[in-house]
Amino acid sequence: MAERIRVLLVEVFPKVAQNITAMLNNIDSIELIPGNITNSENALQLIRQTKPDIVLLEMELPGVNGIQCTEIIKRDIPQTQVIILSEVSSAEAVRQAMRVGATDYINYNNLTSEELLSVIQHVSSNIQQEKIRQRLQQQTFEQETDDQKPHPEGKVISVYSPKGGAGVSTIVANLGVVIKESKPDARILLVDLDIQYGDLPILFNQFPNRSIIDLAIRIQNIDEELIESVVFTDETYGLDLLAPPQKPDLSNGIDPASISTIFSYLRKMYDVILVNVDSYLVESSLMCLSNSDLILLIAIQQVAAIRSLRSFITLISELGISKEKLAIVLNRYDETNSITAKKIGDMLSIGVSHIIPFDMKTAEKAANLGIPFTFDNKKMEISKSFTTLFSIIRNRLQAKEKIAAQIPS
Repeated sequence: MAERIRVLLVEVFPKVAQNITAMLNNIDSIELIPGNITNSENALQLIRQTKPDIVLLEMELPGVNGIQCTEIIKRDIPQTQVIILSEVSSAEAVRQAMRVGATDYINYNNLTSEELLSVIQHVSSNIQQEKIRQRLQQQTFEQETDDQKPHPEGKVISVYSPKGGAGVSTIVANLGVVIKESKPDARILLVDLDIQYGDLPILFNQFPNRSIIDLAIRIQNIDEELIESVVFTDETYGLDLLAPPQKPDLSNGIDPASISTIFSYLRKMYDVILVNVDSYLVESSLMCLSNSDLILLIAIQQVAAIRSLRSFITLISELGISKEKLAIVLNRYDETNSITAKKIGDMLSIGVSHIIPFDMKTAEKAANLGIPFTFDNKKMEISKSFTTLFSIIRNRLQAKEKIAAQIPS
């Protein structure tokens, strides 16, 4: 469940305060901080005490005005976003507000609920992205610190496409089979992080009763014994599966922060962890991607899908996730399509690492039977491409380890 945005209204004109309060109370994502404010002095005192996410600040405050007050807020509590409220608006007033750090400027004459909601949502989005970025930075720091410890840990390989239906779960299932056959003594875990509509177990004709939600709700008591009781072992392939919840509404029970904890345990128990990441990015997905050693980005020969990939690459760069973790895999490659691998690489500014040939008949038959084609049709070109893909993954991870070994501790 998303965190509510904590908002403090600093408004000394009773009628304006009443109208805006009524609007704010109708926005479910907001927690309105109570306060009786009559001047800038007690406004600043309350802001320092409560540290709200957003302050809606009247320009004409008694004492220090809104511009000066904003400057103080941004100096003392820089993470708090300030939206100036005013009866009038001029280009110069807006410039002054922005210059001292205000996020937005609202003229409350004839202000509608829709307009206020739009501004709040825009600012809230920036706040949430900054919070995620800070959490990812903290996780990266903890991971780098943990990497200096002498114990060996498993590798997390996430498979992701921002475009649904690109074949992510099929790739995870078949890649898992290939890795297990190449490394029969290794412990391999497949994790379905498509929390609402994951279908990874179905590709093995399995319907586990337990899921990742059983770990998330017991995160305070998590240990290897609990994990062993939740994962499902498919004896046919020698693979372990961590399934998604059976009901989509159960996904609200997963705290994004618990994902890092779960994966820290999984790394100690498994040699390779393959993750099917939901195309709809939420904070838990970003936590997983940040925690990954390698991210396979699945491209298909569609302009819209490639644009979505490009936006995703920009997003993770802004969140501090290194592009060095990325490998582009072109799925369902059709030689007759004018969108070539080279064009895709040029559009993404990252070359395509591997191509999986188009063979919808084999893929659909395998999915319907619940038998991965890399197990049942090893001689098919599409199956052989997964053996090559595993070699590429292994080489990338080995190269990363060599580089890490050269860095002084």
